[in-house]
Amino acid sequence: MTYQDGGVTVTSWPPEIQPESWAAIGTLRSILTSIPGDPFWKYSEGVPPVVLKIAKATGTAGWRAPFVAEVDLRRVSELWARNPALVGLMIYHLPNRVDALRRITTAALAGKDRDVLKPFGYPCSNSFVRLLSKLRPDCCYPRYFGDLRAAWRIPKKRKLMQHLKCVTRDVCCVLDQPEEVINYALLERAARSLPGHCEVEFALRMLGSEWRVSKRAGPWPYGKITYGSIYTALDRLHLERANAIPFPLPPVDSTPTIIPIQTAKTLWEEGRHQRNCSYSLQEQVRTGTSYFYRVLRSKCRCTLVLDKKEDYWAMSALITWQNNPPSIQAVEEVMAWLRNAYPMTDPADLDIRPVHEDTEFDEDEFMPTAPPDDPDDPGPDMPPGPDFPW
Repeated sequence: MTYQDGGVTVTSWPPEIQPESWAAIGTLRSILTSIPGDPFWKYSEGVPPVVLKIAKATGTAGWRAPFVAEVDLRRVSELWARNPALVGLMIYHLPNRVDALRRITTAALAGKDRDVLKPFGYPCSNSFVRLLSKLRPDCCYPRYFGDLRAAWRIPKKRKLMQHLKCVTRDVCCVLDQPEEVINYALLERAARSLPGHCEVEFALRMLGSEWRVSKRAGPWPYGKITYGSIYTALDRLHLERANAIPFPLPPVDSTPTIIPIQTAKTLWEEGRHQRNCSYSLQEQVRTGTSYFYRVLRSKCRCTLVLDKKEDYWAMSALITWQNNPPSIQAVEEVMAWLRNAYPMTDPADLDIRPVHEDTEFDEDEFMPTAPPDDPDDPGPDMPPGPDFPW
């Protein structure tokens, strides 16, 4: 069926547009991507279903689909069934002039699958065709075709790509990274990323950014890193940089059992051993609004947090392993320590914790699950955490 309006004549199948203008191209695109109920829907009658699928899958370049299919509908349908990326690559790279489009398509479809790639400057090889067959539909865009072509020119990347079972958007983005950054473990993990997600590439970019900020000398040291180890490496770089910035002096003098945490490294170790989020509050320590202490009781090992008030420091948190409440005896010890430091302050003002006596326990009557004395042991029934990367 032919559409005519405003000097534009468009026939959807066999395809014809007069004149060859952006208005005519836009009209044909609207016809091919229309759905039931659209004004253009009736003009798409007679167009082969496979052509409509290709047009909708290739977005703004989809108007070329009927011109490509007109050359050899059977060949295009067979290619779309087993290698959609190859058809998409051809459609995206064809020119806008209809006569040139038909001429190039005729030459591309006359030979084998690899001959489709020749007019567009891609590697004319069966191995590259097989790589395209692994490309997910959401990656069939010029940008990702270009990433694969650029990576194919580098022997190491080409060797790694050929072993992948699937090529996702994350794989294409990882391949865009420098050669020394990439290994098969990262690509294999990127091949399992969800559609539209670039988890591995995002983690690599963060690691590269932190590496540059640390101003390290020498070659890239993470050539064999896995996705699961990237965040451990990030912790190491971040902690080394953070540890170079000293904490303020402790606001209250220590005792043999109440010991201040005076470095970022020690605060990280405290959070890991006690399974809490102490390290996330390091900036509050540096700005002088909070301070952390270790409370080393044999039956109730605690993490103590003090918050700065007008002219004194008050206990804002006292927690045991995994943020559990402390014992009554631990609270009494800390309160006696604070009252000794601030004898003129009301004891009620020295304890500003949101939860009080109703959750505390007596060490002589009840002993909750607690971590062992060895700080490298994460505790019973807990999976081992990553080794401290120092």
